[in-house]
Amino acid sequence: MLPSINTLVRVAVGHSEDPADGLRACDVPSRVEDVQVVPGAPADGPRRVLVATPRFPGDSEAPGAGTACTLTWTLPDGVVELPVAYDSSAVWNSEPAVLRLWWLAVTGEPVRIQRREYFRCPIALPVTLAPGLGGRTTDLGEGGLRCLVLGDPLTTGAPVESRLELPDGTTMNVSGTVLRSDQALRAPDHADTVVRFDDPEAAGDEVRRVIFAEQLRLRRLGLD
Repeated sequence: MLPSINTLVRVAVGHSEDPADGLRACDVPSRVEDVQVVPGAPADGPRRVLVATPRFPGDSEAPGAGTACTLTWTLPDGVVELPVAYDSSAVWNSEPAVLRLWWLAVTGEPVRIQRREYFRCPIALPVTLAPGLGGRTTDLGEGGLRCLVLGDPLTTGAPVESRLELPDGTTMNVSGTVLRSDQALRAPDHADTVVRFDDPEAAGDEVRRVIFAEQLRLRRLGLD
């Protein structure tokens, strides 16, 4: 199941290796212009997708060949996520404008995810994970959060209580489970930790409120 031509999609450069995380890198809108077999491959061989070049804040050049990306698009019963990799750029000269494009090679099978897992946003909020590990979030979604906390990695599967300090000065406490925790590559004294909420519905309204407010702020700044 691949997106058809003219499907509105969102493109993320970099992605979570585990679709169950419900956490994705910052994604931006695009549109599918073509879907075809990779040149030189048999008719039933691997496919690639041509999309309008996505515009990410601060971008000055395309990613390197083979960079992992993700395509997502919406269906009536959920959202589909497709792992792809940047292949190359292309240009179509069509009047009255020049259309710049990306070829993305399909690298895996599409995964259908629940809508509530898709609502997420990269955001930095002060967070404390019991017992007293403090840091900041890097991503918040209805299904969980990702954060950098000072200290050693936590045990996978360990229960945690996440205390978030929200932009309006209030706090939110959410029970969860450590899905993954590794030493951060760029901050070796911190742990890059993903927490999955035990009951996403319990905090869903509050999380959505924070996400929508942050997305509105970014749009006002011209960053979304």
